[in-house]
Amino acid sequence: FTAQAILLKNQNAVLVHEMEEQVEQRTQTIYQLSNLDPLTGLFNRTAFLKHLKLTLRVAQQQQQPLAVLFIDLDGFKKINDAIGHDIGDQVLTQTAQRLKHLPLNSKLLCRWGGDEFVMAVENCDELAAKLLGEELIDVLSAAYTFENNRFTVGATVGVALCPQHSRDGHSLIRLADTAMYAQKKRAP
Repeated sequence: FTAQAILLKNQNAVLVHEMEEQVEQRTQTIYQLSNLDPLTGLFNRTAFLKHLKLTLRVAQQQQQPLAVLFIDLDGFKKINDAIGHDIGDQVLTQTAQRLKHLPLNSKLLCRWGGDEFVMAVENCDELAAKLLGEELIDVLSAAYTFENNRFTVGATVGVALCPQHSRDGHSLIRLADTAMYAQKKRAP
């Protein structure tokens, strides 16, 4: 009887462990589906806005500036139309990787949609945001290589600053988007 009880206890422990692992995997899948862009692995809009709200609150409490940068790839539509969406998806994936690997201490990244990305950078004033925007353009304008082909896209970046322009996440994104489109119109 004792041996049987010990055996059952061990079997139950194994089953409970397996069930916990399955629940953890499902929880992770649910998180990914509800918070991450499936192509790039960056935050989706909903998750980005939620994290931006928290980040803005902390920045304001600590009286630190925050920059929101709205990034649009130039020439991306031509790649999608001429070469195909598979290559376009690879460009978006590599763009996300380039953005992730920027040497910034604290940043939030999002694929806003299509070929648009949004970045929020803590403790980033106007001068630092301008320099970062220039760096983003350089990094994203470097050639992309796929299957022995080289493609280039440019990037246009718009910036909005907290607290100068707004203290609201939605407003900052809208203002950065507007600045980005104004910049596109100025470009030759």
